[in-house]
Amino acid sequence: MNPMPFPPHSPLVDPEPEARPPPGEHETLSRPWRRELPVLVALGLLLVTFVIWALTAEQRALEAMEPPARAVLFDKTWQSFETLCLRGTDPRLLPSCREQARFLRLFPECQDACRERLAPFLPSGTR
Repeated sequence: MNPMPFPPHSPLVDPEPEARPPPGEHETLSRPWRRELPVLVALGLLLVTFVIWALTAEQRALEAMEPPARAVLFDKTWQSFETLCLRGTDPRLLPSCREQARFLRLFPECQDACRERLAPFLPSGTR
């Protein structure tokens, strides 16, 4: 006759002592994130750095341009903005006008008068 009334894999049978986790092991299993925390923090900082770098790419590119070339680009972009956006704006052009206004605002050549003309096309937080 079988000394165990249940099969060995049954949940009603206690596992053998060596199959049980040693005392205190459950504490390390419940906190594995402590070992990974520095890696997670580093990855988070890397992500934030990349996002900031990507968001400032246009500004860096404009600052790297030679002033005469940047002035030509500003003038051409301003003429386009003025023609399409300041002379009776077609509502279908509004998204394009907002994008051009945002871009023009990045130029050092865009001073107070320029910013005032762009203000209606920019979100109120950046006026």
